[in-house]
Amino acid sequence: MEDDSIVNLYWARSENAISETSKKYGNYCYSIAYNILGNVEDADESVNDTYLDAWNNIPPHRPSILSTFLGKSRGEYLLTNGVAKLRKSGAAEKSCWYLMNCLTVFRLTKA
Repeated sequence: MEDDSIVNLYWARSENAISETSKKYGNYCYSIAYNILGNVEDADESVNDTYLDAWNNIPPHRPSILSTFLGKSRGEYLLTNGVAKLRKSGAAEKSCWYLMNCLTVFRLTKA
């Protein structure tokens, strides 16, 4: 399903929006979460939180590139709220590098 169609499902408040997002971007969201958190259980929980964030933020937002919207939203949240956890696990440096690469890609797609 195309991004526009998935976003339209969110705007219509259809629960199918979540399942279609999961089908198309589940692995993508998981890879971002796992690369930042380094833990399977935390990554799974983060992916579910990503879908909830999308549900709560579409509308009012209408992203044209859904993958960028999902990745940026979750990456920023994980970085700002997971710093203490990352420091304890020693994954902070790796996670910051990964997030910086994601944000660079986001900036390039916005140009």
